[in-house]
Amino acid sequence: MDPWSQPPSLRPVRAVDLALTCAAVVLGLLTLALQRSADDATWRDVDALAVALVLLMTLPAATCRRAPIASAATALTAALSAAALGYPPTSGWFSALLIAAAAVYLTDRRRAIALAAFTLIGDVLASFAAADAAGERLSAFQLVANVCVIGVPLLLADLLREQRRLLAQVREQTGRLTQLRAAEAGEAAARERVRIARDVHDVVGNDLSAIAVQAIFLLWDLPRIRGWSFEELGRNVGTVPLRVLITQLGLIFGLPMIVLSYIFLRHKEVAP
Repeated sequence: MDPWSQPPSLRPVRAVDLALTCAAVVLGLLTLALQRSADDATWRDVDALAVALVLLMTLPAATCRRAPIASAATALTAALSAAALGYPPTSGWFSALLIAAAAVYLTDRRRAIALAAFTLIGDVLASFAAADAAGERLSAFQLVANVCVIGVPLLLADLLREQRRLLAQVREQTGRLTQLRAAEAGEAAARERVRIARDVHDVVGNDLSAIAVQAIFLLWDLPRIRGWSFEELGRNVGTVPLRVLITQLGLIFGLPMIVLSYIFLRHKEVAP
């Protein structure tokens, strides 16, 4: 796939990956050429296999983002093979270690542990094989140093991955908390609207009832208050509704009793 046919947001990332891969290949081949010119009898002579191993150490950097485990396994296998065969160290080993660290960062915990175990076991075996090929005895200090050189970057990558996961969880929890706060604010606003509506209903109902009673009073005492002025009406209109209301209640409950009494008496007179 052409990297420039991808979405614009991914083009800078792919360009950076290709640039880093090219830099790693150039540095690996350059350090390999310098080691060949040194002509050190300790290391194996540089040949086509050494060049192929350097390329296998560096080229997987271009695919590490899409296939981290496969890229790291290829680069680490090439680096460990070069060490076991006794080839001189190059910057390709450092590239393979960075690819492995990137793979640990980009994958999950289970695969990261498996990749770290593969790397450490392979490093121990390659260290013993390189010592045997050189006819030297591998000391415990050298073995521990080799393990630390490989283990520390992988551990740092794992810590960075966990930090990224925790930050993602914090962002998610923060988003949920924001949503809950917004929902609570909406519920509080709805309760406040209901309370205000209830208060307004009570106030308006009381005012309407008072207006109705005052109107009944005006109609009831219309002959008497016809000659009142506006000021007299304002002074007296608030003191009489209670009397008018009592009179109305008396009519409401008294008229049915009068009617029933009248019917009972008429029935008694008609009866033989």
